[in-house]
Amino acid sequence: IVDGLKKTYCAKATLTTSITADCLGNSSSSVTCTCCSTCCNDNGCEVDLFSTCEARSSEFEKATDRGTTCECQDQGAKMSCTDTACESCNLDNSICVASTDYGYTLDQVTGETLSFRNVLQYTKGRNETIVFTKYSNESNCELEVGGEKCISCVVLYCASSQQGFQIDCSNLPDGPILHTCWNKEDAGYLEAFYLADLASVNGCPPVFVDLRAGND
Repeated sequence: IVDGLKKTYCAKATLTTSITADCLGNSSSSVTCTCCSTCCNDNGCEVDLFSTCEARSSEFEKATDRGTTCECQDQGAKMSCTDTACESCNLDNSICVASTDYGYTLDQVTGETLSFRNVLQYTKGRNETIVFTKYSNESNCELEVGGEKCISCVVLYCASSQQGFQIDCSNLPDGPILHTCWNKEDAGYLEAFYLADLASVNGCPPVFVDLRAGND
């Protein structure tokens, strides 16, 4: 590599190349690559968590219509993204919600994705804050409204293959129960989950990621 790893590989939008090097047995030799997510030597491999976080955040930042900006926190273990150019509104624009703080949480040792989280803030028609959390390889999710956790939350797929949600917040004051694959009814502060359907939203749909194998 004549021009160095940074110019040859790191400038690419997505790095999919596995790089190995033989330093001719010189223990003081090293290969420096600022965009590598995992670096290995004779003693094993070490994950560069911050680089892994930055690489994963590009999944969201490439959606230029959303104006997404991401920041890696906790030395790369937590990702925080915000949409700056797009909100999710219903068809008559009476209800709008913004994805204000979303992203992955990564295992500090392996760099594997542990969960996805999105803080949804109503900006029109309502004023609640909803926190949606989805863990890897589970159909169940967690949902908090105003800091209070709902009874249950499940991510599923409707007959149309559209991502759907079955949520029960009946333990909370005026808490609704909804199943987005069925007929749409007044969902109260869970209206945001109907906006995941492209046929029901003006603007960008809220960001919901299903981390089960084959869906993330």
